[in-house]
This record gives sequence, structure tokens and C-alpha cells, in this order.
Amino acid sequence: MFERKRVDIGCLQEVRHRGQGTRVYGGEKKCKFWWNRSVEGRNGVGITVKEGLEDEVIEVKRLDDRMMKTAMVCGRKIIHVIFSCI
Repeated sequence: MFERKRVDIGCLQEVRHRGQGTRVYGGEKKCKFWWNRSVEGRNGVGITVKEGLEDEVIEVKRLDDRMMKTAMVCGRKIIHVIFSCI
């Protein structure tokens, strides 16, 4: 869906994967997915980055099961994004 909509980076809420981790999805066009969710909880957040941009992610900090902080290199600048599921 991200490829069809031409989205490079997506923040997701209500992630169904348990715990925390990283996974690569896709066929021809791949994307990398980082997530965080409590084992017993209903909440969860994640970030998806398309193939080629995953090397630009320098930090993924999982604050809790509702918040994540990501740092990415964009040119000569570092962009920090904090996203949450409230």
C-alpha cells in the first residue's frame, strides 16, 4: 500500500506484533518496519521506511508501548520524529 500511495516513511498505530522488534516486508519493493507493543496490551506503535532509506535511520528509541522516537539523516541534517498512539 505504501508503494501504491508513494509514501516513503509511515508511522503506524495499533500494531499487532507483540513485544518489540524489526522486520523486513515486501516482494519486489521492500520496506523495513520497527515496532513496539506491550505483551499484554492493546496499543502499539511502529514506523515503516521504504527500501533505500533504512540506512538513513540512525536511532529508534522505544519510549513505551505508545511512543517512539526516531532520528534520521536528511542531507546534512538530523531529523528527530516523536510519534505516539493516544
